[in-house]
Amino acid sequence: MRMSWCDGGVLIQGSVNWDMKDAKKILVNSLLAMGLVASASTVLAATDGTTGTTSTGNLIINATINEMIKISNMADIPLGTFAGVDLTGGNSACVYHNGVDTYSVTATSTNGSGTVFQLSDGTTDIAYTLDLNDGTSAHSMDSAVNDNAFTGADTASESCGGTPNLAISVTITAAALAATPAGAYTDTLTLLVAPI
Repeated sequence: MRMSWCDGGVLIQGSVNWDMKDAKKILVNSLLAMGLVASASTVLAATDGTTGTTSTGNLIINATINEMIKISNMADIPLGTFAGVDLTGGNSACVYHNGVDTYSVTATSTNGSGTVFQLSDGTTDIAYTLDLNDGTSAHSMDSAVNDNAFTGADTASESCGGTPNLAISVTITAAALAATPAGAYTDTLTLLVAPI
């Protein structure tokens, strides 16, 4: 295509080579730009009122709520000293999940081996079991294994209204205790709760 234009009173002539592909690209880009402008005007839909005996203006109010979950009210579980019977202890935690009461739990033992929860004195390990109860179902947990069938999370209060909703129970059998050398045994149990 040959084009002519005038610059400061001087006639300048030149040639511009366009093919149909270039023309289509320019057209598509122009239409996309127009679409973005139209989209932006739709999102930003505030309007001013007109002058008159009354005047009405409109504006859009937006808010976003992300999915949130929280476990709280955690407390250590001292099992005491072995006296020939199983050592059992527990407490209750609070699980909050905005909107829905379902969630998953992954329990992990710092001294665990595979799926087994264990306490250790630094030399010897001793296995224990972990049971969780969400008020509807009992869950016999394995270390580092996700269980996604929990229900009963509080959907309104991060503190569960002062009423914990997840019972935690640990047990070391008398047989395991009797076969373990004397010592002070400990473990850090981590409970990871997540939306499902």
